[in-house]
Amino acid sequence: MNGDRTPTDPFVYPTFEEIENIHRVIIRQRGINGYVSKGMISACIESARTDTHRFIPYPTLEIRASAILYSLISFHPYADGNKRTSLVVTSYFCFMNGYSFAIPDDAPEFTKSVAERCLDTVEHSPKEEVERIRDWLVPHLSQSFIIRLFHHLSYRRKSSLPSALVWIIGFTIWNDVSLARMGEFVAPIPTSLSLSVKIT
Repeated sequence: MNGDRTPTDPFVYPTFEEIENIHRVIIRQRGINGYVSKGMISACIESARTDTHRFIPYPTLEIRASAILYSLISFHPYADGNKRTSLVVTSYFCFMNGYSFAIPDDAPEFTKSVAERCLDTVEHSPKEEVERIRDWLVPHLSQSFIIRLFHHLSYRRKSSLPSALVWIIGFTIWNDVSLARMGEFVAPIPTSLSLSVKIT
């Protein structure tokens, strides 16, 4: 799965490997390793990227972030940690695209309610659920000057050493904040836990 922009898609996305790395750290905090369907991991991102004959059901960053969170919860690719992984992957998607998603205190309860509604096959509506997630997520999204500057300076991180260094610094800060936030929902985070960043 290629996470880069395309001519019809202005956003960048977490890769399969990045999602796997995020999930490994989530499970090291607390949980059981394993999959329900490993193949669904890429499908969670691809469903948010849908662009069929220029039909784009999720045209904005906010609604795509909501679709990513929804997909990781409803498709349930992992044996454990799907809701926590969905929050961090959604935060990472926002971060990659120049926004900050401040995961709120009610995130565990909210994602649990999403999962419960997804189990109701009669009343469940993916469109309505994504819209409900968007309404919850938008107040916690921001794009400060620092975030915009970081995004601008790291835009070409794959082809420029300075941009790559800016990306590493920004990623490290995002990584520390995100993992600390998830740790607040479970148990204290061992200092040895960290996501890795790959520069290509």
